[in-house]
Amino acid sequence: MAESTRRDTSTAGVSASRRGHNHRAEQHLEQDAAVWEMLVEIEAEVRREHERLDGFSDEGASVLKELKRKITAVERALVFMPENGLEPGAPEQEADNVATLL
Repeated sequence: MAESTRRDTSTAGVSASRRGHNHRAEQHLEQDAAVWEMLVEIEAEVRREHERLDGFSDEGASVLKELKRKITAVERALVFMPENGLEPGAPEQEADNVATLL
């Protein structure tokens, strides 16, 4: 019985996130590219900190465990966003990036 409750709960979370995305689309709200950029920046900072501390900390150190949890959370967000159409607009941004390089 506990398994079915867990499955129902996880399914409800997915449905709620999809409803949220549909709600944004209905209101013609654009995704803020700063969210993506911020997540990428956070991931890099947390990975650097983890790498720095990993060299001289015990494998089971709580700080390393916490940093690993943060890395996992950011990775999941960065996977979730494109799966739900929340990544920055690629065609428009690619043109801007090319123009900047030239």
